[in-house]
Amino acid sequence: DKEKAYGRGGEVGRDVLSRMDIAIAAQNICLEATELGLGSCIIRSFNQNAVAELLDLPENITPELLVSLGYPMGIPAPPPRRSAEEVIIRWIEGGDEQ
Repeated sequence: DKEKAYGRGGEVGRDVLSRMDIAIAAQNICLEATELGLGSCIIRSFNQNAVAELLDLPENITPELLVSLGYPMGIPAPPPRRSAEEVIIRWIEGGDEQ
């Protein structure tokens, strides 16, 4: 509810803190789903208006994330570990080199 978020924290509450709260809640849903043997996927790319209409949400409620849950067909293999050289960025003074 963006109106409540604005009332509690102004623009920062509405535009930043509310989204942080959404992300924290989604993360906890995914962690609990894993504990229950479920797979999960956080979805940010969707038609917000269509979802709001489908769920008959009031105008002051905007769907920001979806979390799909289900039983996985198997346990995926972990991705290969990347070396430190692949993931660490070093900024070199005096140039654009990385």
